[in-house]
Amino acid sequence: MKRLRKAKKRSKANLLIILLIGFLIGNFSTDFILNLGKKDIHITIIYSSEKASWMTIAYNDFMDYWKDTHPNESISIDMHPYGSSDSIISILNGEIFPTIWSPASSIWIPFLNTKWADLTGSSDPIVYIDAAIKIIYSPIVIATWEAFNQTHNIKGFSDVHDLNLNNSVNVKMAHTDPRLSNSGFMSVIMALSAGSGTPSENLTMSDLTNKTNQKWLKEFESSAVMYGKSTGFLARYMKTQGTSALNIVFLYL
Repeated sequence: MKRLRKAKKRSKANLLIILLIGFLIGNFSTDFILNLGKKDIHITIIYSSEKASWMTIAYNDFMDYWKDTHPNESISIDMHPYGSSDSIISILNGEIFPTIWSPASSIWIPFLNTKWADLTGSSDPIVYIDAAIKIIYSPIVIATWEAFNQTHNIKGFSDVHDLNLNNSVNVKMAHTDPRLSNSGFMSVIMALSAGSGTPSENLTMSDLTNKTNQKWLKEFESSAVMYGKSTGFLARYMKTQGTSALNIVFLYL
């Protein structure tokens, strides 16, 4: 299992190396024309914190590749982990200017474009969705205790909603704050999808403002006892505090 995980991390790191190489090919031609052959390159990468381990692998592998293939050309890469929501705020405020932006999920791209249009009035997006490349998939899972699930047979979001309507069951549910955390944002989208019967990729604002869907979401969230900022914190809290604190949590796998 450890070898398999290392192989997966290596393949994902190789994908990022390919992206960097493609970027640099285009960057070199422009840099040569504008700077008369000067090839000092600086890249800033903003990425979601859960990618930290394999981003480090990708960085080390790419720098080894660069030294072997471009011994006389210097390059520097600054990598900074950011929460997806925090990175959007910093980009809009002009605090950071990433060459490569890698949020936790592609769902943040239209959100950034919408905020960019509101801020600048420009019809041109700051990020083109079609140009984005998906490298890694991190599914959202429903975490619960084995005995609890054996009793209630939870298989999806609708089961959690229906369980909340059962007054004989004391459900204590949690997910992260959707305004701050990717897993919370995705959990709400998946809940809305389950409640409306609409695939998540087809959801629109009208689905969210629909009174019937809002009632369903209110019932779904009625058992929530906390909204954490970190998925890792919720997992640790559930583990350390036991069944009396939380019995259903939405987490990254």
